[in-house]
Amino acid sequence: MKTVVLGITALVVALVLAVVLYDQLKSPSERGDEGVHTATPQEIRSESEAEPRYPVPPPPVQPPAKTPPTVEPPITVESAKPAPQPEPPPSFTEQLSRIFSGSRFIDLLRQDDFIQRFVATVDSIPEQQPPSRYLPVTPPAGTFLVSRDRINPENARRYLPYLDLLEFIGRDRAIDLYLTHYPQFQSAYRQLGYPRGHFNDRLVAVIDHLLLTPRSNEPIAVHKTVITYRYQDPNLEALSPGQKLLIRIGADNRQGIEVFLRQIRARLVAL
Repeated sequence: MKTVVLGITALVVALVLAVVLYDQLKSPSERGDEGVHTATPQEIRSESEAEPRYPVPPPPVQPPAKTPPTVEPPITVESAKPAPQPEPPPSFTEQLSRIFSGSRFIDLLRQDDFIQRFVATVDSIPEQQPPSRYLPVTPPAGTFLVSRDRINPENARRYLPYLDLLEFIGRDRAIDLYLTHYPQFQSAYRQLGYPRGHFNDRLVAVIDHLLLTPRSNEPIAVHKTVITYRYQDPNLEALSPGQKLLIRIGADNRQGIEVFLRQIRARLVAL
């Protein structure tokens, strides 16, 4: 057990922060205005006056009024205009920045290559402990606390910021973020050497693996090696890295994490 722990809460943050929202573009509708056609008016003919009864000088002959030529307006058809294209959705990093802008949680996230970090972390925790430099979140502050070969109950306080982060982002917003950018998560999963399969299946399998973590009585006994701590119970020491992390964050923290994981799993499976 390493002195600087990764923290299952940090891992769960990665699990729930992962997001497929496609903008459906409406095909532009063609629109045409019928041309306005003005019919040619009838000619106005002047009537000749009747011959006078008495010989009087004839009135001057007035030329007939000329009808002005009819000018027909040209028939115009408004050319079809394509519908404006919607703006592309913001990138994953941009969405993270918007969600956590101004909050105290932004420093917990490693935004550079977050998706690649997340996918590698999820894939590795059932078999091996991922290097801390590959985590999508920063490790918990402080050092692992042990008193008289037992995990100190105060150690659980180091994970409280991550529990607060889960509450801040919420289940629905975490799922939406994951779905929006799922193609990138799938691509990162393929780059790990999986030409087939779906990352979402792997994510659900990892959640199931964590939920199978056995219960243990606290405080948990440990012993120190040269640079790490190990569980004295061989059954606990034989657990996967992810399950070991879930055990040592404290019973209260673990309960909250498991509730959140079950909610996330239900949404992922329903999709």
